[in-house]
Amino acid sequence: MSYFGLLSRFFPKYKGNIILNILFMILSAVFSIVSFSAVIPIINMLFGVSDSAIEPLSAPASASISDLFSYLGNNMLYFLQEQTIEHGPGYGLLLIASFIVVSSVLANGCSYLAEYYRIPMRVGILRDLRKELFDRVLGFPAGLLTKDNRGDLVSRMTNDVLEVEWCVSNTLDLLIEHPIPVIIYLVTMFTISPGLTLFAIALLVICALIVIAIGYSLKKIAHKGQSERGEILSKYEEAVGGLAVIRSFNAERQMADRFDEVNEENRRTFQKMNRVLALSSPVTKVTVSTVLALLLWYGGKHILGGSFGISGASFVYFLLVFHSVINPVRGIAKASYSIRKQVASLERINKILNMEDDLLAGSDDGPLESVDVEADAPAIEFDDVSFSYLEGQPVLKNLSFKLEKGKSLALVGPVGAGKTSTAGLIMKFFAPDEGAVRIFGKDVGAVSSVDLRRCVGYVPQDSILFNDTIFNNIALGADASLSKASGKETWTGAVIDAAKKAGIHDFITSLPDGYGTIVGDRGSRLSGGQKQLIAVARAFLKDAPILILDEATSSLDPESSSMVIKAAADLMKSRSTLIITHREDIAAMADSVVSLSGPMPSNI
Repeated sequence: MSYFGLLSRFFPKYKGNIILNILFMILSAVFSIVSFSAVIPIINMLFGVSDSAIEPLSAPASASISDLFSYLGNNMLYFLQEQTIEHGPGYGLLLIASFIVVSSVLANGCSYLAEYYRIPMRVGILRDLRKELFDRVLGFPAGLLTKDNRGDLVSRMTNDVLEVEWCVSNTLDLLIEHPIPVIIYLVTMFTISPGLTLFAIALLVICALIVIAIGYSLKKIAHKGQSERGEILSKYEEAVGGLAVIRSFNAERQMADRFDEVNEENRRTFQKMNRVLALSSPVTKVTVSTVLALLLWYGGKHILGGSFGISGASFVYFLLVFHSVINPVRGIAKASYSIRKQVASLERINKILNMEDDLLAGSDDGPLESVDVEADAPAIEFDDVSFSYLEGQPVLKNLSFKLEKGKSLALVGPVGAGKTSTAGLIMKFFAPDEGAVRIFGKDVGAVSSVDLRRCVGYVPQDSILFNDTIFNNIALGADASLSKASGKETWTGAVIDAAKKAGIHDFITSLPDGYGTIVGDRGSRLSGGQKQLIAVARAFLKDAPILILDEATSSLDPESSSMVIKAAADLMKSRSTLIITHREDIAAMADSVVSLSGPMPSNI
């Protein structure tokens, strides 16, 4: 998708703001032009450049801008002439001064109103982009999250989004705020002197070419810099998450050296980019000064020779208008420079926005289907399934098994045998390379991810808790419509009942804030066993017909493990359960066992 194509997906809902912004920008430019016109009578009055009497004009027969300007300008000067004759030159200058003040108030007032209606666009588009990015990440294919750099992903959603905010602002500058006054000023200059205007435009084109030449390399440099920022964020995340391991191996210096290497490379990249950006301002100023000097020489020479047929006062007015063109032209150049840098962030974000939504992903054969839990078919069936994360490196090969409804099956094997990958295939986090995975007789690729996951309760090896209350962590993912329909007291009772079944209720009520206790980042204020029991309570509340226990006790001490096993045994009752484990005692709880690597020990 192109740069403008990406932004256009957010602009349509703000079309009312865009129209009002354009209207007030036009009015602001017009009032500025009117204000500049006061220079003509001022020069004539102070320096006696013109003694000719001004006669009033009748309304123009045509509706051309040139005739209208001539009519308004002439009759205003006629009025000023009459007042000056009647009350003296001092009174005439007072009228001119009052006219300048009123015109300035109107011009700047309209400029404020233009910005007033532009601000909701800028901050609103930023909000819309953040929401779409977050929604898209929630639907990411899980396989991508195992391959892509998570730090880089966070960078795209933070640093790159902030760059896009400026990109939106610069786009509005490039398309609306600066072009409108440039157009109005150029039209005014044409009405004064077409010949001088053409010469001025030729000089401006040369300025634009110089600006384009300098900014050509910015996009590539910016893309490299943003990618390096993502790598820096990844290093931060690794250091914070693995601090205990780093210290236990005395690897602080080693990790610091790795970070310094990435950090230094990013410094060099942004130094180069900012030097190119810094070059734009002095080059633009020198170019503008040169253009003004050439215009003064060229125009003054022809006016003194009588070539253009305009007075000295009109030439000064022309120069004022042209000088006013410089700022918006410079703004266009600056916006162009910035957009070249920021378009790299847009492209990185665009990669996320165009990612296929895992929640909507289905087969190519037809619309998504629903899961029928009453179907006369196994709860889970793997039919000759092969799967690999990297081509040529299979994790699972020709795996087949059935988990009958109401039964339990243990999936055992050493680390790396593909046990957790099997759970991921059931949950539709990945798609098999070959074979079929079925749930209640339906191929998981042909059913809705939302409907499929509603049928599965999942207790992972590392229970992820969010920095929220214990109550909200247990209630995570439970049917929201149930909570609304059942009422607050019934819903609270359901959460408490789930905690009691998991054996965690007494601990929760012993806390000062009970179920309102904040668990900290990733549950940092709780022990491993407490976190796992909350995960079990979460599964009790969901009450799904299929349960997956994925190494639920592997990282726990014996006492905590015993508590989780007891709670899990209660949870398994009347459910179809897949137990993923490497422990013999846990596998013995199942009705049947499938080994992913060699036969099970004889005592199981």
